[in-house]
Amino acid sequence: MVEVWLGTGVRVAVNGELVTLATRHERAIVARLALSAGQSVARDTLARELWPASSLASARLSLRQRLHALRTQLGSHIAADRQAVALVASRVILEPVPSPKIFLDELGLPGLPWGQMPDHASHHAAPEPVRPDAVVEWLDAMIEAGDAPTFPYLGRPQDLTRHLARTDPELWRATAMFAAVMEHRFEAALQLWDDAPEPWCTPAYGAFALEWSGNAAHGLGDYHLTIATFLEAGRRYQSLGAVQSGWRMRFKVHRVMVDMGAVTAGERGLNALSARYGRDLTPGLRRMLDFNLVFAHACAGHAACAREAEFRARRAVPELDPSSAFLEANVSTAALERADLPAARAALARYAEQVAADPAPSASDLLWVRAADLFGRAGDFELAAVAHRLLTYEVEASGRRISAINRQRFTHEINGLLARGEGSHWLRAATHARRLSPAEAAARIRDALAR
Repeated sequence: MVEVWLGTGVRVAVNGELVTLATRHERAIVARLALSAGQSVARDTLARELWPASSLASARLSLRQRLHALRTQLGSHIAADRQAVALVASRVILEPVPSPKIFLDELGLPGLPWGQMPDHASHHAAPEPVRPDAVVEWLDAMIEAGDAPTFPYLGRPQDLTRHLARTDPELWRATAMFAAVMEHRFEAALQLWDDAPEPWCTPAYGAFALEWSGNAAHGLGDYHLTIATFLEAGRRYQSLGAVQSGWRMRFKVHRVMVDMGAVTAGERGLNALSARYGRDLTPGLRRMLDFNLVFAHACAGHAACAREAEFRARRAVPELDPSSAFLEANVSTAALERADLPAARAALARYAEQVAADPAPSASDLLWVRAADLFGRAGDFELAAVAHRLLTYEVEASGRRISAINRQRFTHEINGLLARGEGSHWLRAATHARRLSPAEAAARIRDALAR
């Protein structure tokens, strides 16, 4: 539970313990979200309100950095996706002030459109009740369009349980599986599928639930279950006439093949999907296909094809768009495969900058994997060991898994070093890395990439 006191200042407590918010922008973000009554606020809206003198791209980058700092203090109580941010499980106490101006002046951001502070001593912000029709509208868009709009009740799984379970258990189950996967609770998502009656009365909900059970299995590293689930979800989507979602399942099957190490088969499947249906895909799916083709071509050693996919993707993605971070990670892989270490470092530095406030834990996992690969190839085993240590720490602490293909890349240079009988170098580097705290290690890697 997060408690937020607003009045003559902004004070925040997490589970009863006060936390310190270091900057006025961090305090402003918390206050803005707290006064939104449990509703999410668009990233663009926050960026424009808090940095009105900056360009939108620069403001969004500043917002990412501040969100990253807030998540170290508030953890999962700051819920965000690529479009919106929300404050989860919050209690807001509005303290009496002589004038709203005192509160706004304390933040140093008097222009924010927050309305008037009430003059009573305490107010508990109640979130807007969940509307099943809004969830149905969102789910229909997910199924029919093949692209993912922002979920209207971000960070409110308990509210979904309470409201939807009474009205439509199938709608609740499908939506809850999506929410569980987005929160990286993969076992919980699979349990929801295992407990579901068969057959589902609503084919669309069943197809959607199958897709997200496949995403959960992927998160747990069960590739065969993942592929089987995506194939069945694709068959059901096609039977419903949801063509884009059917193509999305084909894309996911081939991408999982690359992840499990069947690079040639995965690359061939992604190529075929691009050649046959590329012109008909939605812009979002076309973009993700090109992002992943960069990676698949790079892993297969096809540098020219990777460059062509990168060129298509860059034309479609504005600079500093949130989705471009994933592209930069894959571009770094392509550069490493053609032994262009400066280009790999530059791409990885852009990736590190853009995911500084990414809510997905897998974003930092991927950063440490690529950094270990880069520094190992550059012969800087001290930094490679620091990146190795970071990934090991985070994976062990969270129980997350990294893909087979990334595990191979992660250990490639280390194995080569040991095979050459140079274990003493790695021993010294690993010993030094273990003396660093995770925060110190992360700062070392980010600083090294930025140089």
